[in-house]
Amino acid sequence: MLRKIRIKDFKVFHDQEFEFKSGTTAIIGPNGSGKTTILEAIEFALFRSVTRKEKALKKVEEVIRHSAKKAIIELEFEAPINGKVYKVDRRINPGATNADLFLKESGELVVSDPIRVDKEIVKLLGVDKHAFSALAYVRQGEIFKLSRDTPAKRQSGLYSMMGLGIYDKKKSELRKENRKTSKTLKDILAKKQQLEDIRKHLPEKEEVESALTVLGQMEEELGKRTEFEQLRTIIQRINDSVKLVETELTSKNLIKHPKELEGEIAIADHLETILEAIPSIAENQLRPHIRTEARAIFQEIFGDRYSDLTIDDKYEVSLYDLQGNRVPLKAASGGE
Repeated sequence: MLRKIRIKDFKVFHDQEFEFKSGTTAIIGPNGSGKTTILEAIEFALFRSVTRKEKALKKVEEVIRHSAKKAIIELEFEAPINGKVYKVDRRINPGATNADLFLKESGELVVSDPIRVDKEIVKLLGVDKHAFSALAYVRQGEIFKLSRDTPAKRQSGLYSMMGLGIYDKKKSELRKENRKTSKTLKDILAKKQQLEDIRKHLPEKEEVESALTVLGQMEEELGKRTEFEQLRTIIQRINDSVKLVETELTSKNLIKHPKELEGEIAIADHLETILEAIPSIAENQLRPHIRTEARAIFQEIFGDRYSDLTIDDKYEVSLYDLQGNRVPLKAASGGE
């Protein structure tokens, strides 16, 4: 995915360019030489943030090299979503950043402004900062912590690394929307009940018409009077209220909309059940591959000291020495 990065006045680097070839790239060097800084520059170029030991930088100027006025990061990467190569330019000034995203081949400006660039990169990568950290960028000390965790905590961590946490996120979003829909339905039904209660205390349409007819007859017999006009006004207002309540009770909002909302809630409940089931099914499918890959990689690196590595269904890891004796994971070195 990564092609090239240029780092200028970012932390320990004055002006350095690194090119990433196909295959595995190893970054080696003594302590303080900037190995971690390269990874942090990549993270900042993609997501406009730098996280160390689970703490994000409070001020962007913390990454600007001492005595420099601003820092620049230019990163070229291939987007998994369409296979095109993009170049993101981040310019870091005290208190603010600027950003542009270009198509590498044509030099066409895709989008400008830090927030818009952030959103476009997430769209192109298919992952946000948190998913990237879980799936692709494991910081120093996190693997060590993972190996020392209890099986339950380790399972939770690996669960996120497998990308299955997205289903919990979607389930949470679905529940939130479902609560809004349920509240809307409850409000509509409450309004309908209120109108029905009002309707019970109003006369029927025929009764209103009959009252107006009788009033007309009285005017013919007794002549027009002020009290008759006042009575007609009152009856007319009652008639208007009856019509208004009838119109509301027969409106789409009170007849069809509640049924539509009930359908949406039923679908959401069904989707939540599916989202609940997917992670465990996917995990069962992935677990054998995790076992195979972990065992192969570990044996390739440490095969001269261990005969095997096993992982049970709870992600409890067991090591076996060359004599076949089980070695507790806690007894392994930091590198192992």
